[in-house]
Amino acid sequence: MNYQLVLDETIKNLTNVPKLLLHVCCAPCSSHVLELLNEQYDITAYFYNPNITDPNEYNLRFAPWKFLLFLLMCLFEYDCKDSADNAGYYHAYRRI
Repeated sequence: MNYQLVLDETIKNLTNVPKLLLHVCCAPCSSHVLELLNEQYDITAYFYNPNITDPNEYNLRFAPWKFLLFLLMCLFEYDCKDSADNAGYYHAYRRI
């Protein structure tokens, strides 16, 4: 099954602009999705990576994402919610 064709057909048949909450892990992963879905969805991008404990690694992912938002700001309107708080993630992880 070609899921791209299924998605294209689904998007073509939309009659309203649905909201989409998009989890973002980094700029390279999200840039294509944002470009593909920007006209069909009201997108809120949510940058959340509590499993990254090293602040340098976190910033290596978050800084390009902020730059991507800057580049796309003329085309997109996004809420970028940032959280480097790992405590809740690891509390939940330990309980599993």
